[in-house]
Amino acid sequence: MSRAYLIMVGGDLLLVTGLLFGVNILIIGSVISPETFSIFDPVQLGIICLALLISKYSIRLYHFYRNGRNEFKKSFMRIFTASFLPVTVVSFYSLTPDVALSSGVLDIALISFALIQLLIFYRLFLAADKSENRENVLIIGAGSLAMQVTDAIADAGEKYLFCGYIQPEQAEAAEKIEYPIASADQVLQTIRDKKISKIVVALSERRGVLPVRDMFSCKLRGVDVVDAVTFFERTTGKLLIEHTQPGWFVFSSGFQVTRLMFIKQRVTDLLASSILLLLTLPLFPIIALAIRLESPGEVFFRQQRVGFKEKPFNLIKFRTMCANAEKDSGAVWAQENDVRVTRLGGLMRKFRIDELPQLFNVLKGEMSFIGPRPERPEFVARLNAMIPYYSRRHAVRPGLTGWAQIRYPYGASEEDALEKLRYDLYFIKNFSIMLELKIILGTVKVVLFGQGGR
Repeated sequence: MSRAYLIMVGGDLLLVTGLLFGVNILIIGSVISPETFSIFDPVQLGIICLALLISKYSIRLYHFYRNGRNEFKKSFMRIFTASFLPVTVVSFYSLTPDVALSSGVLDIALISFALIQLLIFYRLFLAADKSENRENVLIIGAGSLAMQVTDAIADAGEKYLFCGYIQPEQAEAAEKIEYPIASADQVLQTIRDKKISKIVVALSERRGVLPVRDMFSCKLRGVDVVDAVTFFERTTGKLLIEHTQPGWFVFSSGFQVTRLMFIKQRVTDLLASSILLLLTLPLFPIIALAIRLESPGEVFFRQQRVGFKEKPFNLIKFRTMCANAEKDSGAVWAQENDVRVTRLGGLMRKFRIDELPQLFNVLKGEMSFIGPRPERPEFVARLNAMIPYYSRRHAVRPGLTGWAQIRYPYGASEEDALEKLRYDLYFIKNFSIMLELKIILGTVKVVLFGQGGR
């Protein structure tokens, strides 16, 4: 998680806390005393702040650069939705004293929070509309790799301003180019004319093609020079596998899967799975009864999956399909609106209820909370042969949730498997506590809004 995210989250926490106490002081009088701050105990205040942050994250208010100026009206509604959710949560669970609700402290504070947020976003949108706040990007190369970098720049919204290509002699070129192209001997002139701040080298073959001297001169002028694979990773949160050489994995930062990391992850998994099982076990009989009433067959569904270091294990879920769904077809990908899925099964898949029994897999050490999604042996054998580096995803334990699960819809083909591998390898490369926290918040969003299930 970047410093910008931490600043935004910290600022929101300070703002909502200050408003809650400030409004309380104004309502009960101007005299500040210990009683002034007794309206919210730490637990209640924490729940309000947590609900607010989760709601803001869930409706993408922490993804400013991806919204674009034309999204301002949508952001207006998102801000008030994010401010309304804590009121609903706190009121529903009766976690706030009666004096808070009767005096309107929470309501007034959160409405004030929404108005302040709206003003801040309005100023940010005006600032983002100025080109000097963007990074001017020049791409060296005009082939298929350069096209992928161009798409990544476009998807990044207002953060970058694409300024064209430099096409060295004998380098690959795409058939259709919609942006201006300059020759290799015009690099320095283009840097000055267009005020370039970042150069992305997107050449499939660099030997004898890359203008090294000019690149070095650009670095001396303060221009950031980065290769396409690294730029793609930073911009999109995934790896550009088909253009990545084995040496890049060895010499790039990350991919340090240490014993200490596994110990820390295992302790966290044991604690979290134990707590969640205690909380959700009372629901198991109700879910089991509903499954049996809708369709005949077993309540639980067991299926072999490939786990850590490619060792097979039996994954357990609540059954969501009709019994013997693959008796005639064999192993096939789950499709959107799959006819094999029951009505109750579709609802459970949408909100990930069917995956609750996998907490037992986590307790046994076969899975972790966060990691790549485990695949079936039939698919793994095929994907290992088709997709480079696919086996590297088994360097960590598979997870209930993960970076690929929150960033990409349910996979149903080899192409989807490749796309999800990009995210899985990014997770392994950049594994950290902050990335795990971001995945947990993203998972809450997916579950609340029922996104991605099939």
